[in-house]
Amino acid sequence: VFQFAVGSGIAGLEVATDGNRHDIFEGYALGAKLAIGGDDSILVFMHDDVELEFNMVALRRALKLFEKDGVGLVGVAGSTSMPENGCWWTAPNSHLRGAVSHPSDNRPFGRHTNCWPDKAALFGEVLVVDGCFFMIKRKVFDDIGGFEGLPYKGFHFYDMDLSMRASMRGYVNYVAPLPIFHHSIGVPNDNWEQNRQLFLTRFPALVGV
Repeated sequence: VFQFAVGSGIAGLEVATDGNRHDIFEGYALGAKLAIGGDDSILVFMHDDVELEFNMVALRRALKLFEKDGVGLVGVAGSTSMPENGCWWTAPNSHLRGAVSHPSDNRPFGRHTNCWPDKAALFGEVLVVDGCFFMIKRKVFDDIGGFEGLPYKGFHFYDMDLSMRASMRGYVNYVAPLPIFHHSIGVPNDNWEQNRQLFLTRFPALVGV
């Protein structure tokens, strides 16, 4: 099960879709169709195992990015390049951006925070944005084709695909300082590997450069 949240400014509509019957991006596409708001409304895509740990002041900082023209996805983690293996987190350390907290059995309070680059938590322009949490204007989402016709199955690489298409259309993606706690550590599986191979065939010109 995963969650789709959508808002225009601060307020909006939340739509939940059964992840046992739908691939995650199919549910997201359905949520986008049901969402209220016009072309300038902001769609927020978030997994259901994510806890938001920021206040409205932090959110307003991130939303100010959308006052500029040419803004694509705004997320919490990503990379300025995509390695040949299709795994953004294996890019050179200096290319990584953002921060996400995860569960940890051997840490106080049962959590730790991944910061990129190493322990620095830098934010700014990126090529790709991780899909655990990101925002995008509806008109940009529609312009780059949303999640229609994607070849993937399950829960992986829809985010990388959307990020790449935004970059190819000339939009600039960002990672913003929005603290979240993600209850999944994202362990790769067979479905992840199948989607990775599909992703690599779709963007050969942008992978490994």
